[in-house]
Amino acid sequence: MEILTIVLAGLFAVIAPAGVLLEGVLSNYICSNIHSAEKIALRIDNKPSYAIISGHLDHLRIATRGIEPIEDIRLDVLELESDPVDIDLGTLRAGNLRQSLRHSLQGALRIELKQSDLNKALASAKIKNKIEQLLPKEITKQFAIVQINSKFLADNKISLNLQLKQIEDGRLWNLTLESKLKIIGGHTLQLVEPVGSLNGRKLSAKLLKNVVDGLNPQLDLTRLEKNGITARVLQLKLEDGLLRLAFFVRLNPLST
Repeated sequence: MEILTIVLAGLFAVIAPAGVLLEGVLSNYICSNIHSAEKIALRIDNKPSYAIISGHLDHLRIATRGIEPIEDIRLDVLELESDPVDIDLGTLRAGNLRQSLRHSLQGALRIELKQSDLNKALASAKIKNKIEQLLPKEITKQFAIVQINSKFLADNKISLNLQLKQIEDGRLWNLTLESKLKIIGGHTLQLVEPVGSLNGRKLSAKLLKNVVDGLNPQLDLTRLEKNGITARVLQLKLEDGLLRLAFFVRLNPLST
């Protein structure tokens, strides 16, 4: 969600002294706060146009292609469309976005993630270490992750293949996990109906449950609510090496 925060924080931070918000300046602002982007297109609508001086904006649309919010985390598509925005510019310039909101800031967010880009991310040491922390202790006490690969399957299923190295003798093992990705309650993505094997031998139901229980909390969007962000999943589709997600997202004002 970092990229969403960057975009929202940049909406009015780049207003020129004369009260003009330039789309190109906003593009540059976004680029300066992320790792990279192949393309950023913006459309800003406001009637009357001078209302932006008081911190009001009718509509903003941001469409990006090949964006890396941070290194090795690439999204093929990220698009954001906002509802009307109303912000106290003086408070925003002091550095607090949520406190500057006169009312909730909300809109639609759409993301497309390629299987190849996910695998690139999984190859990074940072992501491997994070996944290692989520695995059950029964596994991490004996094994270290060497490599991770993913595959998007039909019926909203995803498979993960982990090559593990046994800490004691360096022997290599293959851990395979396959699960359906499902929307639960609109606010949670969950791995359901999991199956798995270790070197071709079926994982016990208990161990498999422990693996999934470690991963599922990371997909619960209610974790964002402590930062004032409400998110709901509107669409989930896995097909042809591509994951498509659409969200409703709201940033709530900071309580006073």
